[in-house]
Amino acid sequence: MEKRFQEILQEVINQPYSLPPQFFELIAGECRIEQVQKKQKLSEIGQANNSEYFLLEGVIHRYTLVEKGEFITTGFYVGPTILTPHFARTSGGRSIFSLQALTEVTVAEISATVLDELINTYNEIRRWEQKIIERKLKLNFVNEIRFRGNSAKERLIHLRDEFPNLENLVPHTCIASYVGITPVSFSRLRKELTHPS
Repeated sequence: MEKRFQEILQEVINQPYSLPPQFFELIAGECRIEQVQKKQKLSEIGQANNSEYFLLEGVIHRYTLVEKGEFITTGFYVGPTILTPHFARTSGGRSIFSLQALTEVTVAEISATVLDELINTYNEIRRWEQKIIERKLKLNFVNEIRFRGNSAKERLIHLRDEFPNLENLVPHTCIASYVGITPVSFSRLRKELTHPS
């Protein structure tokens, strides 16, 4: 693994809980670096998937399909970050939503089975996994409350706070879908926020 990618991977892995170097090396030693082209899918609804992903660079969106092949974006991942763990992304080993690169992306991929073996063998790695789950769970609750209680304008403002440069990197249709409005309404909302009356 290139030194640059190893350094980013260490930063990603240590976000929820700082692992001692020997345990980081156990995980990193099982990872392979994958370059993903823009618009390429990492996983697709209904397809078998047995991977855990660490997003080193780039932007991925999580989406589900609705009628007539249209999609609803349900989340964004901006590197460096850890993607939703395998157990929460799959049912019966098959993906319950799709993951697609919105920019060129670099991921470190590890077999979920191999990572589970490390988790079950080492208490330090088990603690690290628990911190990841706690963090993702908290984020999901916060997002659920925000989406049930806030207007589209408030949701967009929060998204900008969370991912400041996102609108310059990804298609606005994905952001409009995530915020829960049409692309036309999204364009109006952007103008309103740029030039408040």
